[in-house]
Amino acid sequence: MVPLFAMFCLLGLGTLGFHLIEGWNWWDSFFMVVISITTVGYGEVHPLSRPGQMFASVVILTGMGVGSYVLLVLTRTFFEGVVEGSLQRALSRRRMERELPKLTEHTIVCGYGRLGHEICISLAAEWRVVVVVEPDQEAFERARDDGFHAVHGDASDESVLRQAGIERASSIAVATSTDAINTYVVLSAKEMRPDLLVLSRADDMIAAKRLRRAGADRVVAPTQIGGQRMAHMLLRPGVVDFLDLAQLNDFPDLFIEELLMSEGAALAGKTIQGADYSKQWQVLVLAVKQADGSRVFRPPADFVVDVGDKVIVAGHRANLAELQAVMGNA
Repeated sequence: MVPLFAMFCLLGLGTLGFHLIEGWNWWDSFFMVVISITTVGYGEVHPLSRPGQMFASVVILTGMGVGSYVLLVLTRTFFEGVVEGSLQRALSRRRMERELPKLTEHTIVCGYGRLGHEICISLAAEWRVVVVVEPDQEAFERARDDGFHAVHGDASDESVLRQAGIERASSIAVATSTDAINTYVVLSAKEMRPDLLVLSRADDMIAAKRLRRAGADRVVAPTQIGGQRMAHMLLRPGVVDFLDLAQLNDFPDLFIEELLMSEGAALAGKTIQGADYSKQWQVLVLAVKQADGSRVFRPPADFVVDVGDKVIVAGHRANLAELQAVMGNA
């Protein structure tokens, strides 16, 4: 804005000066200013008097200074906004390409549509490393511009999944827009990594059943979940408010975590009361998922948490981190 303002001021004052000093009309005065500051070499519009020559000299010298300043600002803006930005993106992409073969315990997200984008954003907020697999060139570029590791290709191709590091990944989220492709990706992923946690999207409950048979550990039907949530907001708004609180919308330091009781953990084999979760660790034990698959909601004080059980607890991040380390999840 400042360079443009300076240029307009020079044009306006120069036009006014020639008009008053030489008595020329406004157009001839303006044209004289333009050919003076651009130094194009045209002749004078009209013969200049001595005062006019002196004023023209001031206009030329001032125009050279203002013009150089405008050119410098425009060049710097172009370099910072286009050249430097492109260079930074190129270097960032090169760095991510070098890091990709070294990633471990990451999450592969197949599909970078609206759902895939939201999955990636939520995982990144929890400091989880994400690798996007996307066949569409535009969506693939968008994922990389958003700062995610990305592989361009069809997730149903096993070579593409290997390129995304499926052998080293901790989980995979299948979020393409087609149930048939989702099913094929789930089959491929489970065949390559039977122990891999696989979450898949489904359009309806029929597709969800097929995906579970294909090997998906968890299946999410966004339309069904959205409809149920809207119904709950109408019928039980207080419950929804509590769930929103638990999902960090109102209290960003409150978290709900699932912690595994590992072999050799100091709390393994102790009761809820003996481990003193509420007083010692300042967390609330909501449920326990036992190693045999059974679940206990709000376990009693004498309930024993053994190795392999998963404890679902709520509390502040710092307290959960301390408990996580004691349970061997660090």
